[in-house]
Order: sequence, then C-alpha cells, then structure tokens
Amino acid sequence: MIRILYRHRSTGIVAELPVEKLQTAVLDKLLSLWVDMLDPTPEEYRLVFEQIFRFHPLAIEDATQDSHIPKVDDFGSYLFIVIHTIILGGERMDLETREMDIFLGPNYLITSHDEPRNAVDRCWQMDYHDKHGLARGPAYLLYELLDRQIDSYIPIIDEFEQRLEHLGDVIFRNGRANAVNVLDQILTAKSSALRMHRILVPQRELIYRLATNDYAVVPADLRIYFRDVHDHLVRLAGLAEGMRDLAGSTIETHLALANNRMNEVIKLLTIISTIFIPLSFVAGVYGMNFDYMPELHWRFGYLFAWLVFLIIAGSLLIAFWKRGWLSRPEADLSGDATEAATSLQRRLQALRPGAWSVARLRRPGKPDATDAAGASMSKTALAEGVLESDDALQREGAPPAAAPSAAAGREIEAPPFRSAT
Repeated sequence: MIRILYRHRSTGIVAELPVEKLQTAVLDKLLSLWVDMLDPTPEEYRLVFEQIFRFHPLAIEDATQDSHIPKVDDFGSYLFIVIHTIILGGERMDLETREMDIFLGPNYLITSHDEPRNAVDRCWQMDYHDKHGLARGPAYLLYELLDRQIDSYIPIIDEFEQRLEHLGDVIFRNGRANAVNVLDQILTAKSSALRMHRILVPQRELIYRLATNDYAVVPADLRIYFRDVHDHLVRLAGLAEGMRDLAGSTIETHLALANNRMNEVIKLLTIISTIFIPLSFVAGVYGMNFDYMPELHWRFGYLFAWLVFLIIAGSLLIAFWKRGWLSRPEADLSGDATEAATSLQRRLQALRPGAWSVARLRRPGKPDATDAAGASMSKTALAEGVLESDDALQREGAPPAAAPSAAAGREIEAPPFRSAT
C-alpha cells in the first residue's frame, strides 16, 4: 500500500496525493513529499523506486531485501538509510527487530516497512504538518520519526530489564522441576540482548554520521537535533551492553548453581556409601561359613552386631557433621557458585531503578536548536547514573562497578563512523 502526503511551501496546503500524480509532483520544487509504503508489492517497488525516483540499483536491492544492519549510504542527491525497531517477541525473554528503509531527498522522504509503525502513524496527520514535519522540511520530518522511534525503545528495554532481573531472582530458587524452562529463558534472554546490542550500536553510529557529516540533504541547522537523538542512543547502547553482560552472568550463575546442586547429590550418595562400607565389612566377616567362629554361637551375638553397626554409623555421622558435610545445600555453595552469585547480584543492583536504569532516559522536553546545553544533557545524566550505581554498590559492601561506567564513558565520545555500512 502506498500513501502520499504533500505540503505546498507557498500556500501551506497539506493534503494527500494520489499515486498517479506522484510523477508530476516530484518535479515541483515547491512541494514537500512524504511517501509511505506499507508492505509494498514488487510492482509498487518498481513504480516508486525505479520509474519515478530512479534510485541506484544497489539501494533498490537493499530496500527490497532485509539487510539486517543499520546503515546510511550517501548517493549525492539523496540518502539511503536503514534503521531497525525493537519489539517484544512471543516468548517471555524474546526481543525481535523490524527493519524500515528510508530515502531522504531535497524535497521528499520515502519510508518503506513491512508492518505498521506507531511513529509513522502518529506523524501521519495533516494538521500535524502545519508547524511540524513537512512544514520544516523532509530532513526535520526524518528527525521526528527517528526521535519517536527511539523513544519507543525505552518502555520495551525497561520491560526486558525487569524480566531479566526477575529471572536472576528465579535461578536462586530450588526449582529443579523448572530447570529446563529457566535455562531456555536464560538462553533466549542472552540471544535477545546480543541482538539488541548488534542493532543499537550501528544505529548509534548511523545517527552520529547524520549529526556530524556534511550531507547535502541535511541542513546544518538540523544537525543539533540528530545530536540529541544520538545522545539517547549512546545511553541505550550502553545499557544494552550492560544487559548483554548481565545475561552472560546469569547463565554462568545458573550453571554454577546447577553444578553445586549436583555436587550435593553426589556428596549425599558418597556419605551413604561411606557408612555402609564398614557395615558391609562386618556383615561379610560374620557371613562366612566357618565352623569355628565363637561369636556365631553366642547368645547375644545378633544384638551385639547391631550395636556395632549403630556405633559405626553414628560415629561416621558425627564425624561428617563436625566437618560440615551434612549442611543444607543452600547454605554450602561452592566457590564458583558463590563468586558467580555475588557477581550477578552486583550487576542486578547496578541495573535497579534509581541507579543505572532506562527510567533515566525519559526526558520532559526537547532541546531548542539554539540551546547548546541540550546536546550535552545526556553526559551529565549518564555520570549521575554511574555515581548513584557506585554508591548503591558501596552500601551493599561491594566495590564500585568500574567496568560499566568506563564503558559508558567510552560510549559518550563516539569515534567517527568510517564505513558506509
């Protein structure tokens, strides 16, 4: 399905345009066009991309097929951009990504996607473009779409973070019956965290290029807006990296606890076998069929044998108890399990609300184009989040989480993106 929205620069009229008039409208430099293609057919691809706009064959090939990686390609008179959105999957710990292809020209913006997008639908209102959207040009409309799209990541990542925290609590319970289900959720969570990290990091570099490079179709006064979007992606990418590490720690902790429970079972069987070894020896000695064994004809020999059995078993149990071998499994974690559990608890504490959380990414308003302080707002919020995370860890008696804060610091000073992909 193809729908077209246009705004005339001189009259300010905003209206929808039939597909049949798109060829003529493209030639009118006073019109700003937005072409939205929802689940387009091959015929619609050929009509818009090849016959009307005559895009490069490589760009058309990437737009008609999933490229699986965010990128921006500069073709001189227009930009080809691939971005991804994040949605909750069918499983509890599953996150899925959906691709949207964008062509940005001097007087047009083309969006192509397979499923409806809330960010697109919210901007597809004719009265909205009286002062926003097409009223300020296709490049500004692109900024608004990207900003709304990235804002939609926050509740999804927040929900994923809460599920991951809950999963970290579940693995400490003695749920042997649900061990397979828990392991499946942990592996799904790690796969989702890796997928989210692989999407957000290239997308952060994509926005960085839009905010710093001298593209012909992006006016210089709009770059500060893309810089604001980049700031939010920096923090989201840092949080995705932290959740990726947390998912890995959750797997290590689960395996360590499972191994510890297995050791408890083996220890119990070993204690039982150790007790019965001397009992079997005594029973075997007096089970031999020799005629001259004085105790065989003793009146109290049977009772005496049981008394010896009880003394031996009781002595071994007392010796095992003094050595701590009869403690409960929950109170006797192995060294690896204890270290893994402590590491997981520290990471969970570092991600709790009030410290390092996506709740800090919600902002009350947008910075103005002349407000240079708005571009550095994320750095201050990020530093406060890291400091509060360190204070929370110190109150719990753990050392500050230096690695996440250092990684977050490196995320702020993002290097220029060298490759077009």
